[in-house]
Parts: sequence; structure tokens; C-alpha cells
Amino acid sequence: MKKVSVLMPAFNDAETLPEALSSVLNQTYSNLEILFMDDGSSDETSQVLSQFKDNRLKVFNQPNQGQLNALYNLVPHISGEFVCLLHSDDRVCTPRSFEENVAYLEKTEASGLFGDLETMDKKGQITGTIPCRKKVHSSILAQYYFKNGSNPIPDPFFCTKSLFLENVFPEYLLWNKPYWFRKKNGKIQLAKISKIPNPWYCYRLFEGNYIHSMMGKLVRISGVIRGILDIHSSLFFPVSPLQEILQKGLKSPPTLFFPNHQKRDFLPKLFKILLGSFSRTQIQENPYLHSLVEFWRKKNPRQISLSPSLFPENQTLYYGKDARMFFFAMERKQIPEWVALFIREMKSGFSSIRVPPGLEKKTIQALRFLNIQAQVEISEKNSLQ
Repeated sequence: MKKVSVLMPAFNDAETLPEALSSVLNQTYSNLEILFMDDGSSDETSQVLSQFKDNRLKVFNQPNQGQLNALYNLVPHISGEFVCLLHSDDRVCTPRSFEENVAYLEKTEASGLFGDLETMDKKGQITGTIPCRKKVHSSILAQYYFKNGSNPIPDPFFCTKSLFLENVFPEYLLWNKPYWFRKKNGKIQLAKISKIPNPWYCYRLFEGNYIHSMMGKLVRISGVIRGILDIHSSLFFPVSPLQEILQKGLKSPPTLFFPNHQKRDFLPKLFKILLGSFSRTQIQENPYLHSLVEFWRKKNPRQISLSPSLFPENQTLYYGKDARMFFFAMERKQIPEWVALFIREMKSGFSSIRVPPGLEKKTIQALRFLNIQAQVEISEKNSLQ
């Protein structure tokens, strides 16, 4: 019997934690482990955990760094052949869900699965179902693109460890974007996942959800822009206005796209994404969002240069998983020097960056985190990356 590793990040969810843990520990599929990361909780989380005497529950602690960092720091402890995510305020639908999921993956060629989301209210009462796609094929990219990042596949994953390492870890955990597609060598690749007949994940949906807070919106939108930008720079959708209407009006609209071989204006798409979550005033008042809009508006062909001292060895570099820490640092006016420089330069726009040898990888990472694109040129060798 293969093992299932359940990753569970938690922050101040003591009230719902017993329900989440019990829904896993009571599974008929018994070969499992819960890798639980307490993300700096200040409530009764530790007391709740002490009531569970099951050795399949393994508890880890970290200072508050956000959900994706909590998941990221659990990765070295995974010992199962299958890996899944369960948030500490949600639950597994039935005691047989894991048994059914493992059986499905073992009898099919899929490396991962997804299903409709069962929903519940704050008190745990079932309220309905959120349907999702029936299949994962190329048209799903158009749906994600034209619906401005509304994810057609739920984030909670249940997959083989190999798919976790190939897709979930680099795309979702590291870069805060959907795990079911990735951009590799300039091309978009879809993960080999398929839909199961019955929901396995029960999602607690209420106004107090973190995703509805301003910080939740900022973290979510930074990942949405990154995913949309990957598609925008890789695929071209002809007659886009018509395709967008069809995507929003039909359940299974026809889609048409080709590989993209030229730069296209990203500003209209960026505005649609941002205005879906923020007012124009909120965009204007947020230093990062304002500079991001100006960068894509200006299309300035100028070049900027970075000094060797900009990224010292102890300098904080961000991945998508660090968006929450980034926005907190911005609120407190404690952002690293390189971020302050980039945000200033973004307001005027630029198309290329000249860097000393050894800084190209860090610069590319900075560009990806900030959701901007520019050519990176090594100053001494005068070669392009």
C-alpha cells in the first residue's frame, strides 16, 4: 500500500482544525502521514494538536511567513508516493475519499486528479458544489486567459510525487500560479491530470476567508498576473474580443490560438485583471501596482544598469511564494534596495537591463517576481540571456 503525504499549512485555525485533522485520520486508507506546519499561530492551535495522539501526525513550526512558504518548508519531509493539500479550515469529503483517489490514479494513466469542490459555511454545513472542468486540454488555457485568471481547476491537488516535483512544487508552491500548466522552453505544457466522478475536497466558503482581504487579493493577483503573462507571451489568440465573449457566455466555446512569435501589448489585459479586484484609486495608491501599470504603459526602449552591490549575499530575493512578505514589507517601508530601485525604474519603463557577470539569474528572478519582462544583457561579455 503506497503512502499518501498530506500537506497542511495552518495559521490561527484552532476552531476548525479538529475537523480537518479528523477527516484525514479517519480515512479508510490508513497508510498516510499529515505533515502539519504551524505558521506562527497565536491561538489555541498547539493545544488542539496535543489532543491528537496519532503518530501519523507530524508537526512542524515556523515564524509567520504565509501559506506557500509553510508548504514549501514541508517538502523535504515528504515520504509518500502520493501528495495532496488540505487547508486547516477545510476537510476531506468522506472517509473513503483517499481510498477512491488512490484507486483512480493506480488504474488510470493520470498523474494527478481534481474534482468539483463541495462547499460548506463557517459552521461546517454543506452549502453546495462548485463545478469545475470535465477535462484538461488546450482550451482550458483560453478559459483561464479570457476569464482573467479565474482558475478552472481547484488549487487543492492530489497527485503522484513525480507530478508534485515537476509541476506543483515549481509552479504553485514556488511561483504562486496554477500547477496544471507550466512554461518550458517558451512553450506551454499541460499536466497529465483528470477529473474524478465525486468531490473529494470540502471547501469552507464565507466572507471571512483570507482571499477576500486586501492582503489576500494582492497575493492572489500577483500570481494571476504571472500565470496570464506566461500564456500571453507564449500564445496568440486571434479575434480575441470574440473569443472572450464566447468564453464568458458558453460552457464549451470553440477556441483558436497559435504559438506567439512577437511582443504584444499586455496593458489592456493587465487592467482587466487588476480592475477585477481593485478600484482605480487602490491601484494608483499601491506603489507596486502603480509602477507595474506604468511599466507596461510606457513601453520605453531605454536600458538600465545594475551595480554589483545591488544583490549582496544576504539580500532578500523573492519568489512568488513570498508575495505576502513582500507586500507587508512595502506597507512598513522596509523593502530591499533592489525592489525600491526596480519600482522607481518601472515608473519610467525600460526594455533591457545591463548587469555584471553573475547577476543575470538573480535579475531574471526579480523580473519574474515583479511580473515584468526585459532583456538581460551581461555587461562585460556583451551577450544576451
